[in-house]
Amino acid sequence: MGAEDLAWLAKFKDLHLTDDEAKALVVVREAGALNNSTYRELTQVDTLSASQALRRLRDAGLLAQKGRGAATYYVPTDKLLEKSLSANPERLLSEAGLLCGANRVRYQSLTRIV
Repeated sequence: MGAEDLAWLAKFKDLHLTDDEAKALVVVREAGALNNSTYRELTQVDTLSASQALRRLRDAGLLAQKGRGAATYYVPTDKLLEKSLSANPERLLSEAGLLCGANRVRYQSLTRIV
């Protein structure tokens, strides 16, 4: 994460975000959507932990839940976006090395969800 991302995340310090939650917020801000599978891939946690973290971010008003069951995904809310939306949605993923091989297809399809 760059200095710009850290400065943006500082606006949410009152929520006491974990490092994994912060990473997820940056990714959803950049990519436009996030699901449980992608959260697990980013953070190396199990399904239950990913669900709990995503639910916490939803309950905090930062993510909106779409779909149900296995088709559930999360999009940024106005509350999250009003804090600044990047004009370059692939920048963070590219810098993190997440847009190579099969991941490129997965993240490109995520940006088409919204």
